[in-house]
Amino acid sequence: MNKKQFKYTFSNITSKHKGKMIIFLSILFIFTFAVVNNSFSAPDHELTYHGKLTDATLNTAVPNGNYDFTLTIYDASSGGTCLWSARGTCGAPTAKTIAIENGIFSIVLGESGDNSLSSLNFDDNYYLDVKIGSNPSMSPRRKITPTGFALNTYRLNGLTADNYIDTSATTQTKTGQLTLNDNFTVNTNDFFVDTTNNRVGIGNASPSYKLDVTGTGRFTNTLTIGAYTLPNTDGTA
Repeated sequence: MNKKQFKYTFSNITSKHKGKMIIFLSILFIFTFAVVNNSFSAPDHELTYHGKLTDATLNTAVPNGNYDFTLTIYDASSGGTCLWSARGTCGAPTAKTIAIENGIFSIVLGESGDNSLSSLNFDDNYYLDVKIGSNPSMSPRRKITPTGFALNTYRLNGLTADNYIDTSATTQTKTGQLTLNDNFTVNTNDFFVDTTNNRVGIGNASPSYKLDVTGTGRFTNTLTIGAYTLPNTDGTA
C-alpha cells in the first residue's frame, strides 16, 4: 500500500505525518489503582485508554478487525527516555493486537500479557507514545493525566506522604515535636516507654520504676540521686 498523508488529533492539538490513515483519537485515562477499598487488597496497576481510528481517504471508521498497537511511555512529550513498553522492552518494543469495531478501540495498559506498570511511581509527568502498524509514532505524545479524584491519592486524610512514618527500612527524619499517646517500643526490649504508668524501661519492656535498666549502664557525667551526687568519674552502675 502506498504511503499517504495522515493527521493525528488530540483535542485541539493537530500535527501531520506521512502514513496510511487519519487518526482521530478521543482519549480517556483512568487510574484504576487509585481506588481505595475497605478490603485493603492491592488493586491492579492498569490504565484504560479509549480511541477511534478513521480511514485517511474516506474519513470513515476503519474496517472492523485486529490492529497492531505499539505502546510506550516516556518522561517527555518528545525525545526523552522510554520508561515502559506494553510489550517487549523499551529498546525493542513489540506490538499488542487490539480489536477495533466501528473504529472504536479500548486498550488496558498493564493488563495480563503486558509488562507491569508497577515500576512507574506516577510521581512525575508521563507521556504515552502510540504507533499503529508500520506507521510512525503519533505526535504529539499524549500526556497521561489523572482523573479529579485520583489527584487525592497524593494525600491521606489531607496530608502528604512525608507527614507519615515510613515503616520500611528507609531512613526517615522527623522535624518538629513528635507526640506519642500510647506505649512506645524499640526493638521489643531495647527501649520501652510506658505511657500508662509514666515509666521508661531500657533492656526490658516491663519497667517497675520511673527508669528501669536491665543490664550494665554507664554514666560519664555527674549523677544525682535524691540528695546524693555521684562524682564525675568513669564507672559503671
